[in-house]
Amino acid sequence: MQEFGEKIKGARYFVRPGSYGVFIKAYCVGVIKSDVFGKYFLVGGGINKGETEIEALRREAREEIGFEIEILTKIGAAADYFYAALDQKYIAKVCHFYRIELAGKIEGTVCERLVWMTGDELENMYHESHRWIAARELRL
Repeated sequence: MQEFGEKIKGARYFVRPGSYGVFIKAYCVGVIKSDVFGKYFLVGGGINKGETEIEALRREAREEIGFEIEILTKIGAAADYFYAALDQKYIAKVCHFYRIELAGKIEGTVCERLVWMTGDELENMYHESHRWIAARELRL
C-alpha cells in the first residue's frame, strides 16, 4: 500500500477507510469540487459500518454526482496521514481505488459538482493519494 504524508511518531490516528472511483474520458479524470474546501476530490468517500467498499462507492457516486456507476476493477490502495484541523485529530485515510465508468444519470438529480480535470491540474486535488492514482491512470 502506498503511503502519503508525514506519520507523526506518538500521534494517535483515527483510521478512516474510504472507497473512491477513477473514471477517465478524453485524457481527463472526473472529479468533484468541494463546496467546503474549494479543492477537488475523486468521487467516493467513507465506508459506513456494515458496507463493503463497492457498496460505499456506489452510494457515494449516487449522492455526489447523481450517477449509477459500473465498477470495472480495483486499481490500488493508499493511506494519507494528516492532521484534520476541523476535526482536531490525526487521520489515517485508507483509500481503496477502483476504475469506474458512468452507467447512467439518476433521473431528477442535478450534477453541478462533477468536473473534468487534466493531468496538468492534478495539483488542485486535496489528497496526495488521489493525485497519485489519477496521474497513474492518466499514464502521466
